[in-house]
Amino acid sequence: MVRVDTMNTDALVTASHARRFEMRGRATQGWLRVEAGPTNQAPARVPGQARRRVRALFLRRTEAVRQSSRGGHGETLRPALDAFWARRPPSLDLNSHQRRRVGAVGTSLFRRVTRYSVNPAADPAENRLTEVTAGVLEHVPLLRYEIALKLARLACGQTDLAYCPAEVERRADILNRLRGLAPARVRVATQRATGGGKFVDLELLVRANGQRGRGVLMWVEVKHGADLHGTQLQDYLNDIRTVAAVGGDETLVVLLAPRTAMPACKLPDEVAIAEWEDISRFVAGQASCMPRSDPQRWILEQYTAYLEEEALIDPPALTAGHAFTLAEEGAAHEAIRGVCSEAHAYVEQCWAPRSSDHAKDFGTGYWAIHPKRLDNNWAGHWFEWGLRGTREIQYLDDHARRTTWLFTAGMTLASNKKQDPVNLPDNADWVGRRSNDGLFHFWHSGYYRLCRLLRPEELLDQSTVEEQGRRLGQWIVRAFEALEGDPPDHPAE
Repeated sequence: MVRVDTMNTDALVTASHARRFEMRGRATQGWLRVEAGPTNQAPARVPGQARRRVRALFLRRTEAVRQSSRGGHGETLRPALDAFWARRPPSLDLNSHQRRRVGAVGTSLFRRVTRYSVNPAADPAENRLTEVTAGVLEHVPLLRYEIALKLARLACGQTDLAYCPAEVERRADILNRLRGLAPARVRVATQRATGGGKFVDLELLVRANGQRGRGVLMWVEVKHGADLHGTQLQDYLNDIRTVAAVGGDETLVVLLAPRTAMPACKLPDEVAIAEWEDISRFVAGQASCMPRSDPQRWILEQYTAYLEEEALIDPPALTAGHAFTLAEEGAAHEAIRGVCSEAHAYVEQCWAPRSSDHAKDFGTGYWAIHPKRLDNNWAGHWFEWGLRGTREIQYLDDHARRTTWLFTAGMTLASNKKQDPVNLPDNADWVGRRSNDGLFHFWHSGYYRLCRLLRPEELLDQSTVEEQGRRLGQWIVRAFEALEGDPPDHPAE
């Protein structure tokens, strides 16, 4: 393990076989892991020698890195780097066995897919999807390069760049360089720390076999149930230029998101857009071309099934069921209005009148707040129910996301984690009790919420709109009573 300057971590990882030291599953800045081969020197001297060489070189070149990153090139630093690696001690070279350990399969498949599991407070589906994808890429070598090519083709196929010919030309150059690297080696990394203190979901570094530099570096921001945060894409563009200045690689930042959940905000022109549905269809096609006896085909088929479970793949065709659903859409909305109206009347009678802050239409998207005096540990929160679109809900458990609309009833908590009692460590026992009561913790419309969930089809055991509305109202009141009778053990800030 080698200690280096935190500002130079990215440069060293890109220009060498070193990798970041991981602590509790997260890569750290300033610490590198270098596996040394056979050497006549004392093992204890190798890290110190490497550290002295690395620090001496990069402390002299920090300003050069900054200047070159502003200009988008690394000509000032590259000669010094080439000279350094030419002088590196033989003990820093990796034999073929060690290269396999830190290259193709750096983390076990099971470690990746279990790293981000569902917990009572949240469901990190986005991070889990990233790790599953990285695990598949690591264990299906041919797919790594093909996925990089596919992302570059999708970037070149964007139709909204006609007004930016320079960016169109840059992406075409990236695609041509990728084609020229075949047969290529591709390094896969997740939660890649950047120089600006952020973490990129997925990194693909594509280079020609046996060569350093002059490849293609891709940073992929994976989206699945969460929105973009602030200026993260622009920050990635700024940070990736610094890394590319060292190795002379072409760079591409890609936003990979579901078709129906693309950000509404304007994205930087340099950010490519790819849809999960295109990647899913491509992976399924790759699997079908492999022999049935090939274990890699089994991995890809399981990956495709997982993407289907996550609603990230298109149906194979428009079916009779789809057509019937479209034909009945208008009648379904009218029925929902009647059910919500009946439920609203029951809740006002058996719980409390709603406040004036409510939607006027009882159809899809309806919600209502029913204020009531609460325990002090519930201060700042309120009772609310509604019919929510699941595509607008973040951090929702898997089984609840496999539908389009959900009735929700429970407590609206807070707009930030510090004011959310679910995120308070002292409330762990209470969170466990809430989970056992069938309450889910998720984010919707700017607030964290703790609610029970009901699918519309669960009302079909009643035969009329009035009976269905009364059944829904009873369910809402029971959810409110469960929360009223068991407030958090400790209040949030």
